[in-house]
Amino acid sequence: EYAKSIALECSRRQCTVDVVLTGAAHQELATLAQMAQFTGGEVLHLPGFTPADAPDLARALGALLTRPVAWEAVVRFRYSEGLRA
Repeated sequence: EYAKSIALECSRRQCTVDVVLTGAAHQELATLAQMAQFTGGEVLHLPGFTPADAPDLARALGALLTRPVAWEAVVRFRYSEGLRA
């Protein structure tokens, strides 16, 4: 419930949350993934991560940080009644 409320607040403020999980210990992936789901982010899960996997993590983080981003925009047109398109 806490993760969902954080995700909804981020979504309201138009923030995206990406979740990156490493390690072998138990992690509540289903709960944490809600933050990415509700904000349009991504989930990167690397179970059993070891220092030898660091290049893979660096590549994945690089892809997350340099991916194309689309910003929301609003366009308004004002015209007189005599204008025809």
